[in-house]
Amino acid sequence: MYYAESSVLIPFTLARTVDVDKTKAVDELFEKINSEEIKCCTSFYALLEVYIFALGNALNFEEGSSVGKEALVKILQSKMSLLTMVNREERILHENKFKKLKDKSDIPHAILASINNCKGIVTYDSHFKDVLDVIISMTPEELLEKLKKNAK
Repeated sequence: MYYAESSVLIPFTLARTVDVDKTKAVDELFEKINSEEIKCCTSFYALLEVYIFALGNALNFEEGSSVGKEALVKILQSKMSLLTMVNREERILHENKFKKLKDKSDIPHAILASINNCKGIVTYDSHFKDVLDVIISMTPEELLEKLKKNAK
């Protein structure tokens, strides 16, 4: 199983026209998730970040809330598994492994992926490269390429 971070969920739902190449790769990834060719999970952290993105890019709260909820429904209707949030004990036990992460808001994502034995974090966020010694990270394009190579 792989952990899909919010930088992958946003082009799948809210920023589809911003980067067509990302959208194409993310759509292909979700086709593989929904056909159960690959197992992926995400978390309430990532869902919250998607919703906050919707609110931050809307003209007003009502519009952002409506668009954000539609995005969450799209994600939740996929065959992606949903992880909870890191509890206090897990954070204390594992956050030291991820202290190299420059963006501290990435730590809960990394902890969840690690403690749930994910093979890696699928992300467009380069910060996760700082902890490759603990868990690998890759873009959707890199994961799709890896899957193609493994299928041969």
